Amino acid sequence: MDLDGTNPSSASSSKRVSTHGPRNSRREQWRLSKGLSARAKSKGMNRQGEVAARRKSGRSHRRR
Repeated sequence: MDLDGTNPSSASSSKRVSTHGPRNSRREQWRLSKGLSARAKSKGMNRQGEVAARRKSGRSHRRR
């Protein structure tokens, strides 16, 4: 049983998917080509005076 991850065949198959950072979508590519950041800065404020969240907590995708 190999737990330290030295087996090269299992390391490539269990590559983790990033949930942060740019997604390289068409919209983000357009923004980068114009010299803007990939994601716009959030300027909205909540009632506590902090920067508002992008989505409700626990909601990973757009709910239809």
